Amino acid sequence: ISVLWKTGDIRNADLPYFFPTPARFENMLVFGAGSSLEGSVILGIDACSGEELWRSNEFSGRVRSAVTIGAGKAFVGSLHDTFHAIDLATGALVWEVPNAGGTSSAAIAGSMVYVPSDNRGTIMAINVETGEQQWCFQTGRAVMDLTHYLRGGSAVLSSPAISGDLL
Repeated sequence: ISVLWKTGDIRNADLPYFFPTPARFENMLVFGAGSSLEGSVILGIDACSGEELWRSNEFSGRVRSAVTIGAGKAFVGSLHDTFHAIDLATGALVWEVPNAGGTSSAAIAGSMVYVPSDNRGTIMAINVETGEQQWCFQTGRAVMDLTHYLRGGSAVLSSPAISGDLL
């Protein structure tokens, strides 16, 4: 095994390290980078050459979930409890949904993206094209801090799985 390319050092004061696992779409790798609350970006990198195709920083919050790819978009959650849809062709923000998302990755089936929300203890179904919430299921009381969790709060800390018509 040999190294085909390197992106160079994309770290700087605002982007000292990466968090999530990259996703692949055709010949593009898509991933989030950054550690400061306001300094994260989503990057589209050519998988064959390592060339940066686009860089999106139009959203709020630190990227912590792995990117989910579908419907021509990259979907990612941030620590500001906001869920984002990024256009794969341009890197432009398509829509964002407040009070959704977090550190767990989403799952896509049909026209819906299913979004777990860590602290709120919810799973939301969001239309992939419009960003409109279709439904929200509360798994239990929201977790605001460790005390809430010890008293029976619920956190959704895993990515949803889809099998047939079951979530």
